[in-house]
Amino acid sequence: MILKFVETFFRYKWLILLPPILIPLIVGPIAVMNAPSYYETSAGIWVDRATYLPGTNDFNVYISPAQNQINRITDVLRTRAFVLDVANRTPYAELVKTPAGEEAFRQTFFRGFAMFPSGERVLTIRFRSSNPQLSV
Repeated sequence: MILKFVETFFRYKWLILLPPILIPLIVGPIAVMNAPSYYETSAGIWVDRATYLPGTNDFNVYISPAQNQINRITDVLRTRAFVLDVANRTPYAELVKTPAGEEAFRQTFFRGFAMFPSGERVLTIRFRSSNPQLSV
């Protein structure tokens, strides 16, 4: 058995050894060149509705508190004032002084921004960007 293995190995050594050597040499540089380079910042927020505070009627009892908060934040994100307030805290503050710059920031912001519930009461907010300062 061992003798047949040794004979097969020496007869077809290039067919056996070439794939484990060639594949990393070919795929490695391609993977390094095409690797995504972005920075990601995320925050987990505990969301709860205080029962002892008088609340408004916009709280939907049929969905989770995290989903309620996502709906509220989505409503706030639709306003121009909130987006401009966020933009003025980023490196793009000079860009939002023109309507074209404001639209460019809006596209950049909504491309990298995401919210999703990580449980019934935990809301995760994430932002991805190629600029680390913008990500924070």
